[in-house]
Amino acid sequence: MLFKHNNINKFEVVDIDKFIQYEETDDQKVEQIVNDMSNKEILKSPVIYDKKLSLLIDGHHRLKAIKRLGAKNIAVFNVNYFSDDVTIQNWYRIIYNMKTQDISELSYMITKKQQRSVLSEADTKKSIIISSNEKNLFEHSFLNEEEINNFLNIFCKEVTIKKKGLIRLSSNKKLSCKGSTERAILTIKPPVDKSAVLKMARSDRLFQYQINRHLIKDRPLQINLPIEILHLDIRKATKLYQNIILNKQFVSSKNIWHDNRFYEEKVMLFYE
Repeated sequence: MLFKHNNINKFEVVDIDKFIQYEETDDQKVEQIVNDMSNKEILKSPVIYDKKLSLLIDGHHRLKAIKRLGAKNIAVFNVNYFSDDVTIQNWYRIIYNMKTQDISELSYMITKKQQRSVLSEADTKKSIIISSNEKNLFEHSFLNEEEINNFLNIFCKEVTIKKKGLIRLSSNKKLSCKGSTERAILTIKPPVDKSAVLKMARSDRLFQYQINRHLIKDRPLQINLPIEILHLDIRKATKLYQNIILNKQFVSSKNIWHDNRFYEEKVMLFYE
């Protein structure tokens, strides 16, 4: 399927200094993207952007990597942030291979904190920790049963190795794998709403890394735009970018893994 001309203005090249951002980046992930871009000399997917708000919605690490490579512009896909085409969900962290002592210490610290009644408003709204190896070793939650059950239906993906074990991101699969003897802790922070995201972006502060997981309807993936285009004049670069999109085929799909990330929303996967 070819992309329709009447929507081509969603694809633009924008000056990297035009964005307002709302969250921090992880230096290790930026370095990985820089190395990948340097080796392949392409931008795999555009960042997600609300032109009216100048808001960078998704792609903070790609933006930082492009800056590191000396480009002055980046390819974007324009959306209306406050429309139904953009929804917000959680990022989760799962720590595997936890020692019993580590889990016990963590449980003890949480219990003591609760007993001292020093939980902040943010804690009561955002904190949940559940451990599992087919059974809950302990559970601590300020959320209701329905929310807990939703959070347990997650899909795990390896991200990086930390001192305590394997850290993964999650979405849409059960925490425990059948036959697994691993002990794991799931940490969840419910997402920040859109108004709070915009307020933070307009301030001089940033949320922590991956505070929200944005689902973007018809998100374009695998555009494979040559980075050299991003060094050109913006008008010329945008025209070349749009021509590339119009001459590529794409398939619509959802619930797919692509480039080490799970996309549950409907995406446009481009190909030659």
